[in-house]
Amino acid sequence: MYVDLLKLQLIITPFTEGPKKLLEGQNIPLAMMMYFMWHNSQTSCDLMLQEEQIQKLIHARNLHFDLLIVEAFFNECFLGFVHKFKAPLIQLCTFGGAHWIGDWVGNPNPYAYVPDPFLSSKDKMNFGERMINTLMGTAWRLGRMYYYLPGQDAIMRKHFNDSDDLPSVAAIEYTTSLVLLNHHFSISYPRPLMPNMVQVGGIHVRPPKKLPQV
Repeated sequence: MYVDLLKLQLIITPFTEGPKKLLEGQNIPLAMMMYFMWHNSQTSCDLMLQEEQIQKLIHARNLHFDLLIVEAFFNECFLGFVHKFKAPLIQLCTFGGAHWIGDWVGNPNPYAYVPDPFLSSKDKMNFGERMINTLMGTAWRLGRMYYYLPGQDAIMRKHFNDSDDLPSVAAIEYTTSLVLLNHHFSISYPRPLMPNMVQVGGIHVRPPKKLPQV
């Protein structure tokens, strides 16, 4: 197995040379950030599915998996593997999650006190902040439904082209069995979580050991 450095550069460049402050904080217009993330995720997802090893996996005939774990952030075109292998889906979110991620498992997201992760609001919001939080959440949902997901669906169908009954990306999302959040309640705000939306931040930390005596 090898890494195509040119293709890797094409995947990474949009996220490192886009709006200057994208990866440094919330210092660019939100509409620009949303469009940038949606648009460039289409490009990177298409390039990744073109990789030789991934293509072999897509068209494999005699493979079986008991479980699929997929990163839950702007790579929905990979959900075609869920249909191909007919395996339960666990989505792993590398941050505290967004409201549309909670939608997959029926998790409520009260705009009144659960701030959007891309806003600087806290859980105690005034009326104006709640209004902005609601509008932001609505914009994410509508933008994903009518712009982003159709693009991801087209990319998925382009590469998973050996199936005649491939569901839409949106339909596969809602078959998610479990969402794992790389977050911990001790550093966050109170929020409702369904039993299949689990915070696992710190799960990699091992019990401390005594320091060696010098």
